[in-house]
Amino acid sequence: MKINNKNFFICSVLKVKRKTLSSFYKQNFRNKFLLIKKNWKWLYRTNFKKKIYPLVMFKDNKIIGHSGHMPFELLINKKKYLSSWFVDFKIIPKFQNYGYGSYLAEEWIKKVQIGFAFCNNKSLKVFKKNKWNLYKNFFLFFLFSNPFNYFKLTRLFPNKIIYVLNNFFLFFFKKVNKFKKQKIIFHNLNYKNLKLINSTKDKHFFKWRVLKSPNLKNYKIISLEDKKFFFLLKIDKKKKLKYLEILLSSEIIDNDYLRNFILNLHSWSHKKNYCYIKILLKKKVVNKINIFTSFKKKLNFVFFLKNNLIKGNFKKEILNFQLIDSDFEFLGS
Repeated sequence: MKINNKNFFICSVLKVKRKTLSSFYKQNFRNKFLLIKKNWKWLYRTNFKKKIYPLVMFKDNKIIGHSGHMPFELLINKKKYLSSWFVDFKIIPKFQNYGYGSYLAEEWIKKVQIGFAFCNNKSLKVFKKNKWNLYKNFFLFFLFSNPFNYFKLTRLFPNKIIYVLNNFFLFFFKKVNKFKKQKIIFHNLNYKNLKLINSTKDKHFFKWRVLKSPNLKNYKIISLEDKKFFFLLKIDKKKKLKYLEILLSSEIIDNDYLRNFILNLHSWSHKKNYCYIKILLKKKVVNKINIFTSFKKKLNFVFFLKNNLIKGNFKKEILNFQLIDSDFEFLGS
């Protein structure tokens, strides 16, 4: 696709004036504006060794489109592939449905071998038009620990009533979901323990994504008392609503153990007055852990392979992506 227009061009965000970029982010990414304004170089990993930068689309000297990069190296069968998450994709409403989105997507993939994205239904049309592959087996998995902290109607109730309702829910939850009770143990947040969580992530990834994160103070490394597996947890507190996100777990954890861990974390989070727990899981894992009273949200996951780069069914090679990947952590509750 070629758009013939002398006043139209695409460039790296590094070439855009900070004031111009900030104004665009404020108007188009309101939920993430403060994060992007202060941390866009970190979020888009602009110091990545391969020099892959987010793109901005201009028309008549005004930004009309944006596509963010979160680059990383994906290891498959002992070979590294230059990959990236396609995030913060936006064409302003006035210029939608004219081919600008498809053109921007085409430019975005030129720098990488493999592209990944979790997208809404509107963006999905653009990805399909550019021959990205759709994979529907990822879910956001939610488990309430104090559900009556969440529902707006119960905010009219006295705190004592909410407390009683939440405890009644916990009693019911424990009756229908049997588990082996264990203590939640906290560990030092450092690279050594991060590597114990997941061996597929390298030192450069952990240094960027965790140890230099603007949310570092909210991260905790935890385990059950048997210390068989470690987990990276994030504690969120928004508008007096507290919730937990399991950002990262082991790539070799079995479903029974994961289920028991989530149930024990649920018990702990109830005592600490957290509202719910969130984790990203594949469909088959959600079905096997089978926790009653939980609910799931199906996601659109798309990927692009340059020139049939990897032979065979790549869907079988897709790793167990988690909340630490892409930009889930920064999308709010």
